[in-house]
Amino acid sequence: MRVILATAGQDDKIRLWEAPSGVCSRILRYADSQVNCHEITPDKQYLAAGGIPRCISLDMPPPL
Repeated sequence: MRVILATAGQDDKIRLWEAPSGVCSRILRYADSQVNCHEITPDKQYLAAGGIPRCISLDMPPPL
């Protein structure tokens, strides 16, 4: 898996997509809040997500 796109919203989930195929390859729970913002680092090693009341940093999941 090479994640090219991440989406998130009011359902407390961050979805990681393989954009060329349109396949949602992973769903990550963001407990306690909706996701208000998120960003993948340029090297695709980490994902940062922000909501109320906290922000988190996640290691990106390894390829399937």
